[in-house]
Amino acid sequence: MKRVLFLSLLTAALLLASCGSESDIHPDYTKLPENVSQDFSTRCPGFTIKSAGTYSDFYHSSDNEETFIRCTDTQGNECVVSYTGSQWNRTVRTLTDEQQLPMAVQNSLTACLGERPANDIYEIKEADFAGLKGREYIIRYHQDTPLAPNYVHTLMTDADGTVLRLCTYSLNDPDYV
Repeated sequence: MKRVLFLSLLTAALLLASCGSESDIHPDYTKLPENVSQDFSTRCPGFTIKSAGTYSDFYHSSDNEETFIRCTDTQGNECVVSYTGSQWNRTVRTLTDEQQLPMAVQNSLTACLGERPANDIYEIKEADFAGLKGREYIIRYHQDTPLAPNYVHTLMTDADGTVLRLCTYSLNDPDYV
């Protein structure tokens, strides 16, 4: 009986010792690098931070760290603001309504889709990337095709409404590229 109790306690001790601390699993979302914090407050006044974290730039194989800030803008749209090192990289807003799009983009959308039910659009993203002039708009919607009903389509335009890409699949999520 003592042997079973001893082995049980030893096993429990080993299990507890092998687990990392709670802070290893959940990073501290309340702290941002100072330069990122200053730029964010200037670039995104009135935005409410929901969570943030700084991580190693694993996928791009560099020594830079990436900081992701998940927030809401003053209109209640979900946003992701990303920094690489201390430099702003991109801001991606998920718009809740096609009426938030610039009129030129709305006109391109109407030209591409024609008459359709309003609930066919299921995602609208506005992406602003460092190094690119102007914003891009990515609109995902369902539309029937001769081969498949309710088929996913993606329309990508610039702020002037110029169609950059129109395809029958979903592009990579700009939040993470």
